[in-house]
Amino acid sequence: MNEFLGWLTLLLLAQWLFGNIYEAIAFVPNLISLFKLTNASGEALFKTKRKSPVAYYVPAVALVAPIETTLAIVSVRNHVPGAGFIVASCILLFVGVGITFYVVRNINLDLFFKPQTDLNRTRKLLHTWSVLNYIRIPVAAAALVTMILWIRMNVHY
Repeated sequence: MNEFLGWLTLLLLAQWLFGNIYEAIAFVPNLISLFKLTNASGEALFKTKRKSPVAYYVPAVALVAPIETTLAIVSVRNHVPGAGFIVASCILLFVGVGITFYVVRNINLDLFFKPQTDLNRTRKLLHTWSVLNYIRIPVAAAALVTMILWIRMNVHY
């Protein structure tokens, strides 16, 4: 059972990481290019982004957080080899989730869903988003790598 949950956790961490990378490489640069346009009507510039950015992460985080936390607790209690790896992965996951929560709550909901009439403010929001995402991507990658290390120590082929 731990083997299945370990692989599931790895898959969900990978989905979370690549979702962050997708936003950084494909989505946000496209938004930045749109700032050459002005919208005098007061409507949001990003009409194509209708769903909350949280939707990218909720499926993965809702599953991976309790699974990985449970695996970490069981690993530590049972003195499973490499327990430190899964504990580190779990901590990194929660750091990344904290950053994601902040980004979604304080930047994305404003940037993507409210009218952006002050381009300087919008650029500042995009800059803050970029800086935090450049922190979030390595955190997610480190969570994925430490999970791989735990699996390598515990899954017997």
